Amino acid sequence: MAHLRPLLLTLAILIAPAAVAGDGAEEPSVEHAPTPFTAAQIRDAMPVGTHMRFTLEAGGVTSVSDWTVTAADTESVTISFVTEAEDGEVTEPRQPATYTWAELRTHALYPAEATTVEDATVEVAAGSFQTRRYTVRSEVDGATSVTVFDFAVKLPGPPVRFVTTTDGVVTTRWELLSRSPRPPSK
Repeated sequence: MAHLRPLLLTLAILIAPAAVAGDGAEEPSVEHAPTPFTAAQIRDAMPVGTHMRFTLEAGGVTSVSDWTVTAADTESVTISFVTEAEDGEVTEPRQPATYTWAELRTHALYPAEATTVEDATVEVAAGSFQTRRYTVRSEVDGATSVTVFDFAVKLPGPPVRFVTTTDGVVTTRWELLSRSPRPPSK
């Protein structure tokens, strides 16, 4: 279980809820940077059957997180998660979790004063993507932490990549391996 602590911490960062009222269409308060997507954009891009695989490197351990959207309606989504070791062995059995679309939107809610947002292009295992890059800086226990989240403009949902450095050393790397189906281009 100790080898999963970095993964669980990273998932907590990605899925920790923050407060946004209503259906998530409202803009965040001035205390928060604008989110990359509305709740409706995420909902439209993640129908039942959407399958995503991510690689996570944290604490010297590499694992794969496999996500499948198993249920969805206008208000909420159920995503089934399984974690595998680098060799494919299941280390955490498949577990479903249900969220409102507004909750998913809040996973990209970052403090305005600590966040810069810019356009970028990234290459990950799943391909090349135009992104909105959110760079979030913080001080934790005297250490400087910087996390760079890349959200693909045409792929509403979780970031296609994020990298956290602490005092200049990479501590976490998350990358999209594959996603199907991809939402239609608009």
